[in-house]
Amino acid sequence: MTLIRKAIISDYKIISRFISKYWKKNHVLSVNKLVFDEWYKKYKTYNFLIYFNNKKVISLLGFIDYANYSKNTSSQKIWLALWVSKQNSFGAGVKLLRDLENRFKSKDIIALGLTQNAISILKILNYKVGFLNHYYLVNNNIKKFNVIKNPIIKTYIGKDIQLIVSNLELISFNKLNNNLFFDLDKPKQYFINKYLKNKFYKYNIYHVTKNNLKKLSCIFIIRIINVKSSKIIRIVDFAGNNRILKNCYYFFQNILEKNKAEYIDCLNYGLLKTDFMSCGFNELNYKKTIVPNYFEPFKQQNKKIYFAFNENNYRRKKKLIFKGDGDQERPNNI
Repeated sequence: MTLIRKAIISDYKIISRFISKYWKKNHVLSVNKLVFDEWYKKYKTYNFLIYFNNKKVISLLGFIDYANYSKNTSSQKIWLALWVSKQNSFGAGVKLLRDLENRFKSKDIIALGLTQNAISILKILNYKVGFLNHYYLVNNNIKKFNVIKNPIIKTYIGKDIQLIVSNLELISFNKLNNNLFFDLDKPKQYFINKYLKNKFYKYNIYHVTKNNLKKLSCIFIIRIINVKSSKIIRIVDFAGNNRILKNCYYFFQNILEKNKAEYIDCLNYGLLKTDFMSCGFNELNYKKTIVPNYFEPFKQQNKKIYFAFNENNYRRKKKLIFKGDGDQERPNNI
């Protein structure tokens, strides 16, 4: 007898044991309930679907619902998270995905941070699969790099455009115009709960305006990462008018110098490559340069971050994906 149901709070031990046995021993989600609750708890349930066969767990599928971050807002996206099955239980995993799709028929199902097995399955199920574009900009004042390898150093020839920059705290963030978040499917409260009130990482949110024009305004969510006695900066999320990006070279160099960081990078899908290139960034050449993606633990190697969505059912015209989406900013070491 088979059964698929959403997890309840008392299922945590069942889920954690399954993750440790069939995914990775001592995985953070199997040993740290604080992390698990932060990412998956919703009232008296967890955002996990469990597939039972004769009362034994065969497969798990976790998901992230952005509505959790802003209770009064209905998010239009559901992000796949941990997806694991017993060996030779391919069918059970697919049934979990189909069940999730049926539960959220009015929402877009997106996956980010895919394994090769997940990529193969999703392609068969007619999901569009791609990987995030990776751009980086090095600190002009650093000559010896410990984290990045063989970066391209180029001279910026753009103009120094006057920008108004604010490092936002909770009070000042609340004063931002709601239009800044239009069509993102991420309301203001999402950024507050996920980044400003984050229990595990410190994030900085910079509000950038060009010549005090409200229409040319955006926010960058960045995280400073300490690694190998060095620092790097990562843009994990973004909201607002992306046209301002091409004018931000000196802003980025300023925060690189202020933090003595080697480089700043951004992984995304949907922003224009020309805007990054105009701002002095380089697109990562995976054969020549190494810009690491693993920091917990640190691995000095490139890693493409794959995403997938069902293009036939995708309702949003504007497709924007960032490294901060889904569960990709979940800590691995606590």
